[in-house]
Amino acid sequence: MFNLLKSRENIVFYFLAILAGFSFLLSGSNNFDIISKLFLSHFATYCSGMLFILICLIKEVRNIHIRNNLIVRIGEKKFLGYQYLTLFIMFIFYIVSQYTVAFLLGEIKNISQIKIAVVTLVMNIIIIFIDSIIINLVNFNIKSTAVFLLSMLVNFTFHYGYCLSVISKIYIF
Repeated sequence: MFNLLKSRENIVFYFLAILAGFSFLLSGSNNFDIISKLFLSHFATYCSGMLFILICLIKEVRNIHIRNNLIVRIGEKKFLGYQYLTLFIMFIFYIVSQYTVAFLLGEIKNISQIKIAVVTLVMNIIIIFIDSIIINLVNFNIKSTAVFLLSMLVNFTFHYGYCLSVISKIYIF
């Protein structure tokens, strides 16, 4: 477990996951509504989510190249466990960094609509987690391009199907 946290390569990927979560700093204003930035702006959800998916996929593909040698040395269960744990740690860093920056710099303007905000934040966490699970399909000899397109489709459907249509009707600015 501690080797996963101390590895130089993993530290670089953890740092990249944290940077992907700092999308609010790159989106411009520092006086914003959290819900409008998180779910109605394309950069904060869709672009940073796709950047996170791409970072995770690069990490997985790099480990797949040395998979056969590692499986002989440590076993397949341990290899898959390390893969899942690394992606889970990257997922936690991404979500914590994104929501920490959001809640430190932003505000919720409509306090009466806090319920929809919490539900949407939880759904975003679930979607990013589902994307992380989809990325793990690379471990089972599925093409990385197909995995990326599938996770992009899930992220795209969530952003445009749920966030832009449902939240824009419910959450009044």
